[in-house]
Amino acid sequence: MEQEGLRGNVSQILGRDSQFRTSEILNYEQRLQIEFFLGLVMQFLNVTALVANSLNIAVFVKLGFKEPSNVSLLALSICDLTATVMSVWTYICSVPAFKALELPFNPDTITILTGLGPWGFVIRCGAWVTVYISFERCLCILMPLKVKQWITSRTTVIIVSIIAVLTLGPMITLFVRWETVWILSPQTNRTTLELVVVNKPGLALLETVMHYMVGLMSVFLAFIFIVVCTVFLVVHLKRSSEWRKAAISGTATEASDTSKVSSKKPMLTKEERLVKMVVSIAAVFIVCFTPTAVYHLCQAFVPGFSLFGRHRNLVSVLYMPTSILQSLSASVNIFIYYSMGTRFRNAFRQLLLLDNKH
Repeated sequence: MEQEGLRGNVSQILGRDSQFRTSEILNYEQRLQIEFFLGLVMQFLNVTALVANSLNIAVFVKLGFKEPSNVSLLALSICDLTATVMSVWTYICSVPAFKALELPFNPDTITILTGLGPWGFVIRCGAWVTVYISFERCLCILMPLKVKQWITSRTTVIIVSIIAVLTLGPMITLFVRWETVWILSPQTNRTTLELVVVNKPGLALLETVMHYMVGLMSVFLAFIFIVVCTVFLVVHLKRSSEWRKAAISGTATEASDTSKVSSKKPMLTKEERLVKMVVSIAAVFIVCFTPTAVYHLCQAFVPGFSLFGRHRNLVSVLYMPTSILQSLSASVNIFIYYSMGTRFRNAFRQLLLLDNKH
């Protein structure tokens, strides 16, 4: 009887009950068809992200950690790589051919603890690392002399570690709210590892509080911080560009050979190149993270809009595009680093033996 009760719980988790299979907006069969095609797109981006972030980590390690920016960008690459691995595992667990294997566990439920659940926390960690990267650049513009004394590689390691603890620490609620049990199936006469909800007083409230504090508030705070910092950095870049043009124009007026001086393209300083890189990283984050923010907003205010609610099939399908955009964000950063970072580009070419002189 106990196992039958547990299996009933698992049935609800999987959405196999008729009330879940016939969503008002999208039914179960339509959901599977859409997820299949979106999954192929996501896995292509995931493979790209795996390769790109592995190279990013190798290059930043090669560059060393004398520059604080290398530490923070390395942390961002680690977050992207970890999230991508979890995304790949979640997709594998959803493939019918994989689920048809005689596995000792139920892929549909186990992935909540090993893939889908932790993925959300790692994404939030990466978001707050991006907040730190953007905010640090803003401080360098406002207080250039003091910030160089305050923000060192050691300081950056401490700050990134604090971010990791605060964003990943609440992940323990997943293991408190859910537990694994071995269940015997009468149909197959096999015992499989399943995931069930722990119904104890206070746990549901704890999960709700953590969902709103970590899942919603942290997401929107990070998003707002990055938008504000990006706007500030863009305004700074525009003013710097106008100042350089004015300076070159004044030099050209005084110079004897005006045509040669005025034809020179204004060169960006090292700090301005780094600001431009951070703006590009933040812009990609804003574009790719906006649907995720809307997704979480719907979870907060639309009744039944959750993985275990009335619109479970629709939620599951809408989750795919947000995951695709997250994979895209993790894939393109390497191109930003390569095109805008001279030291990164040189180290990258040395790592892949693209320069004969090295």
